[in-house]
Amino acid sequence: MTVIRLPHPTNIPGWLARSGPFLLPVTAVVFIVLWIFAETGRIGTTGDGDFFPIVRFFLPLLLLGLSIALSHVQPLAAMPLALVTLIVQSLPGFTTFGSTMWPAYLGLIIVSVQAGHSARPTIRGISLAFSLATGLAVATILARIPDEPAPSPTATYLLYGTVLLVALVPCLAAILLRLWRQRNDTHAQLAEITRSLATVESELAVTTERSRIAHDVHDIMAHSLAVIIAQADGARYARHSQPEVMRESLENIATSARSSFTEVRALIDWLTNEVSDTGQPQLTDLPELYERMRTAGLTILTEELGETTPLPASRELATYRIVQESLTNALRHGNTSEPVRVVIDWHGAGLSVSITSHAADDAAAVPAGRGIRGMMERARLTGGWLAAGLDPTPPRTFLVTAFIPTAEESTETKKPRDHSRRDDQHRNRNSMNPISPIRVLVVDDQQLFCAGISLLINSQNDLTVVGMAHDGLAAVELAATSTPDVILMDVRMPLLNGIEATARILRAAGGETPPPRVVVLTTFQRDGAVAHAIRAGASGFLLKDAHPDFVLASIRAVHEGQSVIAASATADILRHNSRAADAASPSSRGAEEAIEILSPREKEIYLLVAKGLSNGDIARAAFIGETTVKSHVGSILTKLGVMSRAQIIAHAYDNRLIG
Repeated sequence: MTVIRLPHPTNIPGWLARSGPFLLPVTAVVFIVLWIFAETGRIGTTGDGDFFPIVRFFLPLLLLGLSIALSHVQPLAAMPLALVTLIVQSLPGFTTFGSTMWPAYLGLIIVSVQAGHSARPTIRGISLAFSLATGLAVATILARIPDEPAPSPTATYLLYGTVLLVALVPCLAAILLRLWRQRNDTHAQLAEITRSLATVESELAVTTERSRIAHDVHDIMAHSLAVIIAQADGARYARHSQPEVMRESLENIATSARSSFTEVRALIDWLTNEVSDTGQPQLTDLPELYERMRTAGLTILTEELGETTPLPASRELATYRIVQESLTNALRHGNTSEPVRVVIDWHGAGLSVSITSHAADDAAAVPAGRGIRGMMERARLTGGWLAAGLDPTPPRTFLVTAFIPTAEESTETKKPRDHSRRDDQHRNRNSMNPISPIRVLVVDDQQLFCAGISLLINSQNDLTVVGMAHDGLAAVELAATSTPDVILMDVRMPLLNGIEATARILRAAGGETPPPRVVVLTTFQRDGAVAHAIRAGASGFLLKDAHPDFVLASIRAVHEGQSVIAASATADILRHNSRAADAASPSSRGAEEAIEILSPREKEIYLLVAKGLSNGDIARAAFIGETTVKSHVGSILTKLGVMSRAQIIAHAYDNRLIG
C-alpha cells in the first residue's frame, strides 16, 4: 500500500532555514555589540559620573535586540517588545537614538519581515499594522531629534513618507514571498498527491488484474484437475475388471489435460497481447465489417469456398481480427482506388484466409508496426500460421495468408504424414524384424514429463528410450555415451538450455553418419525459439501438448531424415528468417551463388525440400526413386554444411530462394 507523504511548508526562506534556529539570536547579539562599540566613547563623554546615561542608552538597545532574537520563534512577542522599545524612549529621562544612532531603528525591519513571512495569516496581518505603527513612531522620533533644528513642513512630509515606505515595503515583500512559497508548496503537494494517486491506481489495477487472472487460472485448472482426479480414481479401480473403461478414462484424462494446457497457453498469450475477452466478434460479423470498410472508402470483393465448419470462439475471433487488421492496413497504407480481395476457403483441414490489396508506391515489404506481428500471434495461438509480404512486381500487391485449423488434430503440420494408422503395422513388423528399434534420448528438467513420454515411446516395438537427462550438461554427456538416434530436447533447463545443448551435441557428433536427430520440445512457444533451434541444428520443433500419435510419427520421421515443425511455429520461422533476409538483402546473383556448389538436379531437390516436401513427394515430383532422393538430400547437407532438412529451409529463406 502506498503512503502519501506531503511536503511541509517552511516559515522562512530556504537559505535562512538551513542556517539553523540560532541565526536571529546571533544577529541580535552582533547588532547590540556593534552599536556598543560604535557609541561607547560618546556615552563616556556625556555623563556626569553616574550610570543613568549608560542605562538609558543600553535599555532600548537591549529591548530592540531581544525583539530581533524572538522575531522568528515568537513574532507575537517580538512585535510588542519592539513597540515597548519606542515607548521606553518616550519616557522622561530617556532619549531617542540620536543623529548618529538613528540607523539602529532599521532593526525593526527585521522584526516586521520575520512576522510578515509567517505561515499564519493572522500574524501577517498584524505585521502590516506593526510596520505602519513603527514607521509613524520612528518618523516622529526622527523629526524631533534633540539638538537638531526642526525640519520644514515639506521635509517632514518627505521624512514620514520615506520612513513609512522603508517600513512597509520589506514587510509587504515578505508577505508576498510567503504567499509565493505557499503557492509553490501547494503545487508540489498537488503534484505529489497526483503521483501518489496514479501509483495507487496502478497498484489497484494490478491487484484487480491479478485477482481476475487468479480466477481464470482457477477456473481452468480446477475443472481440469477435477476431471483428471475423478477419471484417474475410476481407472485405478477398473483396471482389472473393466480394461475398456480404464482405457476410456485415460483418454479422457489426456483430453482434459491437453485442453487445460491449451487454455493456459491462450491465457498467457492474452496477457502478453492485451486481447479483450468481452463482446468478441464472430465470423458472422464479417459482412458488417465489410460494409463499414466499404463506407470508409474501400472496394471489397469477397469469396467464400467450401462448406462452413463450426469453429471455437477463439478461432473465430482470431480470423475476424486478421481480416479486420488486413482491411485496416489496406485502407491506411494501400491504394484505395483498387479493390481488395478477401477469400475464405473451408476446404481441407482448416480455414484458409487470404487478403490481397494493392500497395501504395512507398509501401514497405513488411510493415514495421504491431499489426502484422499481432496477426501472426493470433494465428499462432490457434495452432495455425500467418504470412504477409509485398510482391514487388507490378501491380505491387500486398498478400496476407493465414491458416486457422478447424480441429485440434490439425494444429500440427501435415509433414511428416501421420503414421498413427500404421502403428499396429510397425509393431507387427518389428516384432518379426530383427532390425534394432530407434534409440531415443529424452531430455527435460521435469522428471514426471520424462517418465510419461518414456512410457509412450517404450510402448512402441520400434522405439526405445536409451536414457533420460534433466539438464543440458547431462544431456551432452549422455548423448556421447548412449548413441541415440533421436533426442527429444526441452528448451528451458538448468545449467544449459536446450538450444545450446543441441548445438554442442551436434558439434561433438562431428562426422558421424547419420548424426543424432534432435526434436526440440517446449511448453510455450517463445519468440524466436524455433528459428534459434533450427539454426542450432534441430530437425524438429514440437509443443509438449502435441498429440501422442504425432509425437511418435515425428520421431520416426526425423529418424528417416525428415523435418518436423509444428504448424503454430511456422510464423516464427517465417518472421525471423524474413528479418535475417531483410538485413542481408542479397541480390539475385548472390542468391544463386548460395547454391552454386550444387548440381542442377541437387538444386531442384534443394528447392523441393525447402518447400517442405517429403521424400515421397519429391520422388513423385522429380520422377526418381526415394532412395535417390535421400542420396541427393545427403549430398546437399554435406555441400551446404547444414545438418537437417529444417536448416535447408532456413538456408533457402535466408537467401531469398523461397518466400
